[in-house]
Amino acid sequence: MRTTIKDIARVLGINVSTVSRALKDHQDVSISTRNEVKRVANELHYHPNLMAINLRNRRSRLIGLIIPEITMFFFPSVIRGIEDVLHRHGYNLLMLQSSEQLQREIENVHLCTENGVEGLLLSVSRQTLTTDHLNELQTLGVPIVLFDKVIEKTEFPQIIIDDEAAAASAVLHLQARGATQLIGIFGNPNLSITQKRIAGFRRALLQQGLAWRDDAVLFAENTTDAFRLTTESLQAATPPNGIFTMSDEILAGVLPALRQKQIEIPSACKVISMSDGSLPNYLDPLVTYIHHSGYEVGAMAATRLCESIANKELILPKLHILPTTLVQQQST
Repeated sequence: MRTTIKDIARVLGINVSTVSRALKDHQDVSISTRNEVKRVANELHYHPNLMAINLRNRRSRLIGLIIPEITMFFFPSVIRGIEDVLHRHGYNLLMLQSSEQLQREIENVHLCTENGVEGLLLSVSRQTLTTDHLNELQTLGVPIVLFDKVIEKTEFPQIIIDDEAAAASAVLHLQARGATQLIGIFGNPNLSITQKRIAGFRRALLQQGLAWRDDAVLFAENTTDAFRLTTESLQAATPPNGIFTMSDEILAGVLPALRQKQIEIPSACKVISMSDGSLPNYLDPLVTYIHHSGYEVGAMAATRLCESIANKELILPKLHILPTTLVQQQST
């Protein structure tokens, strides 16, 4: 049974209000009484009722996090970055996934509202086209930060990378290493993150005088799709000698397809991917990648949110773009 301040008061034969003030080190309670109260509280294993305190203060110390799905790719490092920052600021995390469904995302936002979150971190689902479902939280004055997969035309702060420039740099690297027949395998075409990476891919091809073909851009929802699309591309009259993959999840399907077809990497086909750096270093050969840190994305999103909670009048930058770097390895 949980020890309360009433139990401490009963043991010491003093008023509950005196116990409460003593535990808060009020100056109107003598030092000897304060010490005695704390001694008994210690012996009885008293812990304050944080829920009651939060209700009185209207502070839950809870942050909502909604992500499209929890996989082994990218988001684990994002979550680590978020948790490290929130822990330092004394917040706990309510983590939910939308399963790439708008309706689930809406339900999760309602759940965050009901639990009185002090802030929300959101990476949108592939079905999400507006932020209308965030209006209730916004009306309540709850700060919201979008990250990674975002809605472009919105007033909420966004933490992203320069997706277009990153994809372009991948193409330029493949071309510089001798690849001229390129394909890019991307995620869901409805997402702004996908559209930007396609724009960078296309721009770099045209800048380098390489042929642009509609069939050079392929869309894979998952690793299985990526395996199938790569296999089909290798059977074309002019197979690719350079492949750009938008994510680790897609990369995980591309390399097995090349291996099954006994395509030598990098002599017959060069491969480069967008990645937070984990998967490319476990593959054979080691894969060249454009590094974007999931940890930094999560940490920056959480930092921006904590800043906004601490000062509701603070006007945060609407866009924070994190840098990327090329890590050349054996696949190019």
